[in-house]
Amino acid sequence: MKTLLSISLAITGAFLFSYAVFAFDAPTADPPGSNIPTPINVGPDAQVKSGGLWVDSLGVDGDIVDGSGSVIFDSGTRKIRESFLPFSKGDIVAPGDRSLISGLSSYATQYLRLNNLGISGTSASKVQCGQTFGPNNQVKGTYCQFGTCNTSTSICEEQSRGAFITSSTWKGGSFGGLSGADDKCQLFADNAGLGGQWKAWISDQFTSASARLTHSTIPYKMVNGAKIAENWSDLTDGRLAANFNITQTGTLLSSGVKVWTNTTKSGSMDKDSSDSSQEVCAGWTFSGGWPHTGPVGDPNRSDSDGNGWWTDNGRLNCNLNARLYCLEQ
Repeated sequence: MKTLLSISLAITGAFLFSYAVFAFDAPTADPPGSNIPTPINVGPDAQVKSGGLWVDSLGVDGDIVDGSGSVIFDSGTRKIRESFLPFSKGDIVAPGDRSLISGLSSYATQYLRLNNLGISGTSASKVQCGQTFGPNNQVKGTYCQFGTCNTSTSICEEQSRGAFITSSTWKGGSFGGLSGADDKCQLFADNAGLGGQWKAWISDQFTSASARLTHSTIPYKMVNGAKIAENWSDLTDGRLAANFNITQTGTLLSSGVKVWTNTTKSGSMDKDSSDSSQEVCAGWTFSGGWPHTGPVGDPNRSDSDGNGWWTDNGRLNCNLNARLYCLEQ
């Protein structure tokens, strides 16, 4: 009897042991109805889905929808429904539909809304300033993709360097040479509240305007907004887009005005060290009469023919009065 019991126990133990060892082997064939896909995890591990994420059997592959079938994320347009905005602080969203363009660090301090960005030009191309937002979607400031925001008009304006002709005149030797001319331009700009750094478009017999001035890569505009050139290359091609005849206060000067320059249309010296100093008012230091003269320009000549008469238009006795061209640096 004891022997029979021992045998029974041995058989039962062997069966249980084999069951424990082999019970967790993967099945060798698909069960009826095929295998069940891995469920979406709720833990911190990343997971990739090859199909769409549907809720309550609603949606299209690649979309994310809520329980009512409303699309949260549209895979075709790659846009997120506006009702799910604003996003986290630091996210960048697109114009109009405000779809997510880039999700930045959650530690970022403000939103950037990319609506209404651009530059001004004709009335049809003027674009309103965008806005930057801080926590709780509060407006923090303005933004333009190109140019700067004119806060009085809320229009994005093209970046430019200023330009004006002085409202005052001087004899050829009374403004103090090149440095004195630069000082006059800076003073007039400061008094008009223009800001920035300014120099005169003028050469003496040793240094050209081209060597003294910044060669701008952005347009030159007068204080009334009129553009005279797209950049330095355009400024020095002999043609201006408009007459260079607006003062620092916005006054239009009529014909008959002259400007001390000694500068050709390319920005080089009209009269250099090989010429008599009498031809440049002795380096812009002498205000006597003939034979002392200085090269001048005509601000009412934009020169569609490319002659550059706006800067190189004859000579004037040094005891006569003329103005200065001023350019922002």
